[in-house]
Amino acid sequence: MVVRSASVSRRRSRRATAAATVPTTIPPATPSTSPTDQPDRPAEVTVYHAIVRRNLRKSFAEVNRGNYPAIVSQFTPAAEHWFSGSHALGGGRHDNRRIQQWYDRLAALLPDLRFELTKVSAKGWPWDTVAFVEWVDHLTDREGNHYSNQGVHVIRIAWGKITELHIYCDTALLASVLDTLAAQGVTEAGAPPVGDPGPFPAAAAPAAPAV
Repeated sequence: MVVRSASVSRRRSRRATAAATVPTTIPPATPSTSPTDQPDRPAEVTVYHAIVRRNLRKSFAEVNRGNYPAIVSQFTPAAEHWFSGSHALGGGRHDNRRIQQWYDRLAALLPDLRFELTKVSAKGWPWDTVAFVEWVDHLTDREGNHYSNQGVHVIRIAWGKITELHIYCDTALLASVLDTLAAQGVTEAGAPPVGDPGPFPAAAAPAAPAV
């Protein structure tokens, strides 16, 4: 009986020691860490993705309230912000000052803009997360006519901050709405883009070879 009791005690001690060494959270990592450097932790990653989706829904709720400073504060200092199409809201921006100017313009042009989210998804690790937000928006012009567009935000996040935001929608419809606003006296609706016009750098056509 004494030998059996000691054996059971040793087994229990080993189990307790092993349990104490199992990590319950994703350990800190440097920005250069890649997914292959970390063991697979599907449970922790699933929880992290759920948190990202929840925070994105909260961010769009802030947009619907017109609280754009809460959105601008989420970008890194050198973040890339890009909107598809050639119009007053199009083009790209690569610093917080320009990004703030873009949201100021958005608020001036579309003061009653509201988003209805249809799908929110996320993948990746905390140091390199890509999220997709599909949406339908609703707005009115200065005469009360209602418009609705649909599109997607593609968002890259590192350690809780946005490093890239690319926005895609029916640009022909948006350009038509902006033309209508310009005709109604909203001069900024016909202004050139804030920042750099055209596609984001990775999508720009390569330069023609020298002759």
